[in-house]
Amino acid sequence: MDKPLSSSTGVAARAPGSRPEPTAPRSQARSAYQQRVDQIKVRIVELSHRNMENAMRVLRQWLADRNDTSR
Repeated sequence: MDKPLSSSTGVAARAPGSRPEPTAPRSQARSAYQQRVDQIKVRIVELSHRNMENAMRVLRQWLADRNDTSR
């Protein structure tokens, strides 16, 4: 069913406060934005994992040094 046209503008009328239907460029921009957000999330996880590995390495070394000096 077609939407009625506004008599003054010739544009399809919509309910006040309703959102316009997404256009292709807007949808593509949102998709590109979401892809970038996803890439950043993956990078954060990678950095967190590497940071945890480094912390564990330092802790193991500290424990080894501590055990060596206590003997």
